Amino acid sequence: MPSRETLQEPDELNDILQLKAKIPVIFDAVQTSRTNFIKNCVNLHKVHKQISLHQVQNKKGQWQLIGEEEFRDGVKDVLSRALTVKKGVTSADNIITFLGLYIKYMNEAALEEKEDEDEEDDEDDEDDFEGKTTAFRFTKQILKWLVKGFGAKDKIVRSRVLNAVSEMLPHLGQITEEQFEDLQESFIDRIQDKDPIVRRFAATCLARLLMYDPDIKLNDNESIETLMEVMAHDPAPEVRKAIIENIPVFGTTLVAILERTRDTDSAIRKLVYDFLRKHIKPPKQKGEEDETGMGPTHPRALSIAQRDLIVENGLKDRMALVKTAAATLIWHWYLAVRSKTEAEESDVKLEDHEVERDSMIDAGIAFLRLFDLGTYPDSAEEALVSVFKTQPSFTNNIILSESYWNTLTQEKAFFAKVLVEHYVKLKESAESSANAKSQDDRNKASLNASQCQDRLEAILPEVTAVASLIEDKYIRLGQLSGEREDDIEETGIILVQLLGMALSLDYADEVGRRKMHSLMREMLQDPLLLDNLTSPSIDLLRLLSNDERDFIRLVVETIQELRECIDEAERVELPSEEDSGHTPGTPPQPIRGEVPPDVKDAIDGKCLSMCVSMLRNVMTPVEQNSTLDYVIAKLILPRAAENSGQGPHVTLALEAMSLCSLISETLAVKTLDYAQKAVRKASPEAKIILYQAMFDIYMVYHYDFYKKKPDNLESVADFLVDQLVVEKDPGIKAMLCEGTAKLVLSGMVSSDKAITTLTKTFINPLNSGNEKLKQCLRGFFQIYTTSSALYQESLCDASLHFVSNNIILNRLQIFVHIFLDFCEDIKELDEEEAEANPLTSMHVANLFIVWTDSSQLTTINGQNNQITDLSTHLRLAENIVKLLINKDLKVEIEKEDKRVLCRSLDKLYIPDKVDDYKIRSLDMLLEKLCALRPLKDGICKNAVNKFSSSIKKRFHAQLDGISEEDLRKLEEHQELFDFLDSVIPLDDDDDDQYEAPQRGRKRRSDGFVTSPTASRSSSPGPSNNRRSKRPRLSGSNEPDDGEDDSIMCSERSTPMPTVRRPRPTRAAAAAASQKNAEVIVISSDSDEGDPPPKRTPKAQLPFRRSVKQEAPLDDINHLLASASTEKTESSFDSIMDSEGSNSEEDEEEVTDLLADE
Repeated sequence: MPSRETLQEPDELNDILQLKAKIPVIFDAVQTSRTNFIKNCVNLHKVHKQISLHQVQNKKGQWQLIGEEEFRDGVKDVLSRALTVKKGVTSADNIITFLGLYIKYMNEAALEEKEDEDEEDDEDDEDDFEGKTTAFRFTKQILKWLVKGFGAKDKIVRSRVLNAVSEMLPHLGQITEEQFEDLQESFIDRIQDKDPIVRRFAATCLARLLMYDPDIKLNDNESIETLMEVMAHDPAPEVRKAIIENIPVFGTTLVAILERTRDTDSAIRKLVYDFLRKHIKPPKQKGEEDETGMGPTHPRALSIAQRDLIVENGLKDRMALVKTAAATLIWHWYLAVRSKTEAEESDVKLEDHEVERDSMIDAGIAFLRLFDLGTYPDSAEEALVSVFKTQPSFTNNIILSESYWNTLTQEKAFFAKVLVEHYVKLKESAESSANAKSQDDRNKASLNASQCQDRLEAILPEVTAVASLIEDKYIRLGQLSGEREDDIEETGIILVQLLGMALSLDYADEVGRRKMHSLMREMLQDPLLLDNLTSPSIDLLRLLSNDERDFIRLVVETIQELRECIDEAERVELPSEEDSGHTPGTPPQPIRGEVPPDVKDAIDGKCLSMCVSMLRNVMTPVEQNSTLDYVIAKLILPRAAENSGQGPHVTLALEAMSLCSLISETLAVKTLDYAQKAVRKASPEAKIILYQAMFDIYMVYHYDFYKKKPDNLESVADFLVDQLVVEKDPGIKAMLCEGTAKLVLSGMVSSDKAITTLTKTFINPLNSGNEKLKQCLRGFFQIYTTSSALYQESLCDASLHFVSNNIILNRLQIFVHIFLDFCEDIKELDEEEAEANPLTSMHVANLFIVWTDSSQLTTINGQNNQITDLSTHLRLAENIVKLLINKDLKVEIEKEDKRVLCRSLDKLYIPDKVDDYKIRSLDMLLEKLCALRPLKDGICKNAVNKFSSSIKKRFHAQLDGISEEDLRKLEEHQELFDFLDSVIPLDDDDDDQYEAPQRGRKRRSDGFVTSPTASRSSSPGPSNNRRSKRPRLSGSNEPDDGEDDSIMCSERSTPMPTVRRPRPTRAAAAAASQKNAEVIVISSDSDEGDPPPKRTPKAQLPFRRSVKQEAPLDDINHLLASASTEKTESSFDSIMDSEGSNSEEDEEEVTDLLADE
């Protein structure tokens, strides 16, 4: 920068104006293309330097930088025009991007000029260098001007301003602590903006601002906490994406980023793996070289648990793009490890191909050291197979020599087993493709199979050699008894891998087969054999056995021999004649010793483990294998029954019992009875096994049990559904949801209770953090609600009820109940639960709209290939309108929830061809809503009017052809008119919302009571001084003696005839109240005449009851009609009510009261 002595005051103002006129020209050039950005940065910087030379000196002798001020005004003028342009306009986007690039270019140019100057200034002048530069002053002033737009009313301006600041932030140089705090506060405030675009740029700015934070890695960093919270809970994917792309990577933030591998958006999940791959190596900086070459996401910088999480979530993702991104990341892990390994190799003179082969093997071994092969073997195997698949040529030249097998480690054994299994699967896949239609495809498949076989022969040793290896390691394991646990664990892992690899051997060699067979029997007879070796030994023994009967006999005999060790341990001790004191010549009496309980438990545990592994390989019934009777009667059942499912090895015994039940119908019946009793007191581990056993038995023997004992089968299904509500453990609840969903999809369970419970569980706020449960039910409902058009037919005709497959009809009946329950549950959540709950009433309504959308069916053909009526949403619209009309709800619908219902009407799919009478019924309901229950909220009113207008416009021809009188003549619409006729219009002074009665002792009749099946939306029960707690969505759903539960009705066990209340009664009361201002208060303590006898209230049960399948409700008309009947029989407006009251008596009662006044 030129010194101030060389700066001269401009002679003419035209020089400044001419330079300033070039600014819009340059910005105009960058609007069309980004290819000329660098050129225009140079041109704009020249203008900036020339115009900044113009300064004037005021009267006080101070220099005024008028040139810089004019340049800033010119840039502000251009920016102010771009800030008001909506998103997506390329010209405005280019201007914002160019501003950030110019800030970077300008500051770098100023730094280069400083480096070129002679270092004559002292240290203080050097520290204050940035404050003296034109670049610093311009950046500071532009940033200060842009910050003023953070609070603009226009969301376009807010987003553009934040976008411009986000482009500038990486190039600010140094900022003061005060500037940092001001920007941080502003960004945190904008990150809560209602517009997702504004939140995205605010998150970007806050993440980029952290590069200036010296305390970034402190635990209480406000910016880091805010970003991690927004990244986890913000509903907009673009906001979460912006944070992942810009947040600094270190320990705390890396944990939050890895949690996004389970994000609901597949693009975010893919972005995480791309992000991890880009940060394997450290960023290159001038003058700095990282000696280790390890970035924050280098595989060696991650923990074992983090590497396992990345592999597990990535390679098992359901989206192919995410799987590919994860596989690419793992391949770069391998390359990073391989480069490190090659650098550490010693100089050994070998042939080139030998060096390459050994290098690849060593790199594979080093790659496996990244994982814990004992704790996470599955992840290590999936990662290594991913490397094989990503680069198929990786394994082409690998040959496992004799020296390789002689120096086995756990990594080498694991590498060999995975490599062998990989080629076995490739060979099987090629052989399965040998039946292809094309001759070329068949030849190619045959060639691939032959190549795989050649590779297996080059890798695998002979069967005898493998048996010798296993025997040597087994002997070595016995010699390590009492040695270091690490050595024992490593030898055990090597044995597990060798046994797994032995399953892929070709046992045509009879000598090798016999040796391996005898070795497996010897190992299984060892009481000290490690637990992790039992299952692979059993699997290998099954492969080597002649048939299943021979296999069972060998295992049972081994179990008998092991259990006989207990009897031998309780050996007989023969005392000497001197010690015994018995008569000489007579045999001494044996003294039996006692085996410690822990020894018995250890042997029984090993035997049970063998039983479980054996039963997994058995398919024939128990009746055909009498050898199994011994282990069932002597071992499995006694151990399973001890201590009510909480004894030692009880989980193994229960698992063995459940496996036996699958091959024995007699034992299955007993297992079901035992499981229902024992599950309540069992441990969490035992509960999972018992529930799984019940689901498996139900599916295997469903049809047999249904023919013999259908009631017992139904009780088992109800029990499992009830336990879904009772259980609180997230893992158990998720497993119950998965099992119930399978039963429902298979058609084995079809009750309304199961569907209602699954729906409530899915939207229950308390289950919002149970990802396994949410994922299971999300997939279930997607399949369940789009599987068949037959379910739509059951909705179109209310008289049809498919007991086994009543899907969409149940959905509509459930909707009102679930929606009201959810809205009430949200009110009862505390602050922490409310913050953690991502669902709102809008989400619930949208879910039901998607679930009942007939256009999403996989097929629209019903029975006999007839086209199905697709007017499902027409019925849903009727239910919503009836809910808006009805005022006799026990639940008060909040304004926001009512808006959700009204807005949902416009999202419904109404087909072009619908039944004339159905569309006329909906139109009549909309007219009655506007006439009898007018909505006072503007948003609700506009939404309903818009929907009503669209219906009238689309179906005007059908609506004009049917009058209300014609519709009244149809018997199937009688319930609809009963409901409409019972609706009393609101007076002008009536409030739109229902007001709860005030507290106090009032003289009211007890006649208004609910039946045992009353729900929360029914009329209120007997008044109490305080509001009683209601069950949540997770409450019980048990049926009540076959009675129907309803959302909006309160039916008596013996319905009384409907008595409609005449409208003049309300009008007379209203007129009287206008004439007489004095309020009549009748206290329960008054000395007036005795009141009429009160009705005996019935016992009231919890309102959340599912509808019994034997008596399904026809449709929502019946519910509302019943509710209106109850309203007439026991009205809110009545002061006292009696059994024999009627409309005339009510009118006389009002007249008498007015006369007394």
